[in-house]
Amino acid sequence: MFKIFSSVCLQLSKIPLLLFFIYIVGFVLALVIAFPFYGTLINEANGSMGLDVLVSKFDFMYFSDFLRVSGKAFKPFLPLIFLLGVVYIFLNIFFSGGILDSLKNKSFKFSRFFSACNIYLGRFTLLYFFSFLLLIIFFGISCFFFLLFILFAQGGNERTYFFAMLPPIGIMLNLIGFVIVQNDYGKVILVENPSIKSAEAFWKSIGFVWRNPSTLVAFWIIVFVGFLFAIVYLCLDSIIGMHSGITIFVMFVIQQLLVFSRTFLKILTLGYAIEFFSSKSPLAFSLVSLNLGENLNLDEQTAV
Repeated sequence: MFKIFSSVCLQLSKIPLLLFFIYIVGFVLALVIAFPFYGTLINEANGSMGLDVLVSKFDFMYFSDFLRVSGKAFKPFLPLIFLLGVVYIFLNIFFSGGILDSLKNKSFKFSRFFSACNIYLGRFTLLYFFSFLLLIIFFGISCFFFLLFILFAQGGNERTYFFAMLPPIGIMLNLIGFVIVQNDYGKVILVENPSIKSAEAFWKSIGFVWRNPSTLVAFWIIVFVGFLFAIVYLCLDSIIGMHSGITIFVMFVIQQLLVFSRTFLKILTLGYAIEFFSSKSPLAFSLVSLNLGENLNLDEQTAV
């Protein structure tokens, strides 16, 4: 497992342009809402010192008062946030084909990247739809376990309810993780066999992840590393703070490093899926690499 991690990290170090491209796209999407949100925040603060208090150190009393007075001014941002969420999901599906192709070929070219994105967009979207349906089913199962453990804890104190909620929370997180990992391996299976249908890849990915629980272990290791990065950021925030222009700039840089690390980990999950799956079926994977290359070359020739 850790050998695959080190191999994928080495591959990513050779294609930094892929990482920076995905990071820049996310950064631009964030700016779409950040600028108008910041302008509204300044207007509503109206020179109040409370905003400075919130920037330097979060205070719930100031925050609740601010929402009570100026909460209506931020309601127009809700549709924009929803729209950006939809755009983010679409780009996540769209870029997956290009990311998988770049990782597999250990190189990044914009023409080939977007060609791979277009090739797999339809099937990846359908795969996402099937995975979303599975997530809804798992959510229903999680709700059942929550109700079941609430019944077991009925009549107990707060401590009893706290410990009673731990098992259903664990079940829910593992089911969500299963869907995420299944979707990643479904994409890899579609890349492996260009002729396969999304529904078949969906069922094959479920079976593959079920037969290889180490895929889930690898996923949770990556999630844990991301959690550690967030803890480091919070520790630095408590030490440095945001009390001046310099400290705000320093924390902004550190924050963007955290965002970049999340981009790295996100691509790392797909890279691990490729390497792990190819280790299980190296011959089939190499043959499909040739097929994909032929498809991309054919598309490029057609475009020309």
